[in-house]
Amino acid sequence: MKHIVMEDPQKSKIAETAMVVPNDNPILIQQKYVGVCMSEHYDWLTARPGMALGHEPMGIAEKNGKNTEGFAPGDRVSGLWTYSSLIERPSTA
Repeated sequence: MKHIVMEDPQKSKIAETAMVVPNDNPILIQQKYVGVCMSEHYDWLTARPGMALGHEPMGIAEKNGKNTEGFAPGDRVSGLWTYSSLIERPSTA
């Protein structure tokens, strides 16, 4: 999948990354948009290679974990990522 990752402070690129495989609890979201706000300005200024920014996702639910309730594939979704969700992924490109 395509993912915007940081190359260095104040410099990002679009990279191919491995598809995330959800466990039993979350939903897999086909992300259409993401907000990057002022709360991430310091992270952008000091970014390390591979770091991902953006914590206000909007998209379409694709697949539910078996413990997920209240969402169906095709639902439009939005929310906030928790800090632990903003993982750094090595680029596969």
